[in-house]
Amino acid sequence: MLGLRRGVTLLEMMLVVLIIGMIATISIVAVGAQLEKARRTNTISRMSMIKSSLQQYQMDNANYPDTLLALVPRYLEKVPKDEWKRDFIYRPQGTAGSPEQPFDLISTGRSGEMGNQDNINVWNMDPTQTSNPQ
Repeated sequence: MLGLRRGVTLLEMMLVVLIIGMIATISIVAVGAQLEKARRTNTISRMSMIKSSLQQYQMDNANYPDTLLALVPRYLEKVPKDEWKRDFIYRPQGTAGSPEQPFDLISTGRSGEMGNQDNINVWNMDPTQTSNPQ
């Protein structure tokens, strides 16, 4: 009787490693997309909280504060950062100059730069093109 070969050939081992690598790559991409979605959702939640605090401040003082620090400690325990650990951009006069958007509150998103597609504006909570702060 012919002897049976035991063990794994180099080709078989390389094929298994290739398949595991492809599965790992697909998993990492899927997890990365979900992580960015979660960061965006948490940032929007924080922006909504700041927006409410600003509106409450305005009702109490008849104007908006010059900085977000004026909200601490009465309206906020502390000024939060976005999920990318950056400060929100706040301008009390607003660039739109309209009563519907009396102030600017923007997260620069993942890029960290104003004017990129990943910026989030409190007034529409969508990525927007925004002008650079002055």
